[in-house]
Parts: sequence; C-alpha cells; structure tokens
Amino acid sequence: MYYTNEITSVWWDVNSSPVPDGYDAGRVGPCIKKMLVDLGHIGPVTITATGDFRGTPEHVLRALSSSGIIIKNVGNGPKDLFTYFLSWTIDNPAPATVMIIAHYQDLAYMDRSLQSLNKEGYTFVKVYAHPIATCTVSGPLGLYWGKVLSGSVDNKPETRRQFLLDKCSETSETKDESACFFCLLCYFSGKSVESFTAHLSSEEHAQEELDNVSVGLPKGMKIIRGRAVWVKEQPKTLADSKKAKNRLKKLKRKRKLKMTSTKKKFKFFSFIW
Repeated sequence: MYYTNEITSVWWDVNSSPVPDGYDAGRVGPCIKKMLVDLGHIGPVTITATGDFRGTPEHVLRALSSSGIIIKNVGNGPKDLFTYFLSWTIDNPAPATVMIIAHYQDLAYMDRSLQSLNKEGYTFVKVYAHPIATCTVSGPLGLYWGKVLSGSVDNKPETRRQFLLDKCSETSETKDESACFFCLLCYFSGKSVESFTAHLSSEEHAQEELDNVSVGLPKGMKIIRGRAVWVKEQPKTLADSKKAKNRLKKLKRKRKLKMTSTKKKFKFFSFIW
C-alpha cells in the first residue's frame, strides 16, 4: 500500500451521522484516524465536528473533545460545513487529504466542486451516513459511518492521552489556543463543556440563531432538521440573494472560476449550498 504523510482534515456533519446510542463517543476520533491509516494516510489529522449541538449530552461532548475533535456549532447544517471546508482549502493548499462525513445527498451537491478541487491536488475520502447502492456513487465505494465506527482501536486512557497531544490547539481559529468548543453563529469559543452548553442554552444564542439561520439562502430554500433543502422550484438567477451572490463572487476570485452566464453561476452555486 502507498502511504502519504500530507495533512488531513476531517469534516463531520454530526446531525446526519450522529454518535449511535450507547456507543462510546471517545472511540470516534481514534476510529476515524485508524480508517485513514488503513487507507494510507499517516500524516497529521484534524477532526472538526459541525452541526446543532443543542441537546447533545455533556458526557458525549466531553468524550468527543477528549479524542481530539473540535466542536463547532453551526446554524445551517451541511451548508455551513461546506462553507468552512472551502475556507480551509484556501488556507491549506494542496497536496492535502480531506475526509467528509455527511448524508449522500449533501455529498452529491458538493461533488462537482470536489472534482474541481481534486484536479488541484486534493484527495477526498467520502464517508456516507448510511450504506447506499453502488450504482449511485462514483469513486471508492464501501465507506459509510457505521463501518468507520466499527473499527478496532486501543481506547485505553494512555492511548487517549496520546490523541490529546494533537487536539484542538493545532488549528484553533481564535486567540485562545486551548479552546475547542465554538459557536460560529455567536463567535463564541470556550475551553469547557459546561461553558459551551451554557452558551447554547442562553437567550443571547437563541436570539442570534433566530436572526441568522437561513439568512443568505436563495428564495425557496429553508433549513429543515439542520439541512438546507428546497421547498419549491429553484430560482433561475441568483438575484434573489444578495449575500449568496457576493459569496459566489468571492469564491470565483479565489478559485479563478470562469463562468460566463448567470445560469452557469447558479449551477455551481447549487452544489455549494
């Protein structure tokens, strides 16, 4: 097997691929890293879990953090995951490996942009929330969330301490290098589970969520159970969303995309959202 030591970033949508009931959440980080090693990726790994963490038990959050996973609460589900992942690629040029754990439909929306990034030198590992028919996917088959979690790992306390050596501080996005709990709606960062859960249950967060969730989505798209979905016919232009239009222009400049018509612009944009 060919091994590569390039950096690897894992982006995990916890709402479509949750920690199963009764499963030791402390095994998630080691299982993901073992799967990457089995696939030949032995470089440094950063794991970011995104989603709506309201209602997630404190012991689950604590166990995830203890295995080196960065927790980021977002308001718009996979849309936000893909947005922050794209930002990561801007700051981390190829060659690099990216694992995305998400629902099949969300991965399908991302596919065209992932193919474009693949040509730039990025390697992608897709992990589907559930097993799917082989005729519906392209690329390597057989990777789904349950298979990743079924891996055999050494989860002894001393092994967990080793994983702690490369946890949150490696990629902290704030001045507080030890923070590994974030709310991207409110620009909150914290070191402890208690401060994180207290923030998510605060009136300040509730108001911020009400003000910001779904802002910038094209007309006809809404957030349902943490996922951006179309509830009526898609618009034919991007004029319905000024924020979306500006975001597309930014991506165009950074990726040097050459799109000559509004129709082509919307076709690319639909994969991002």
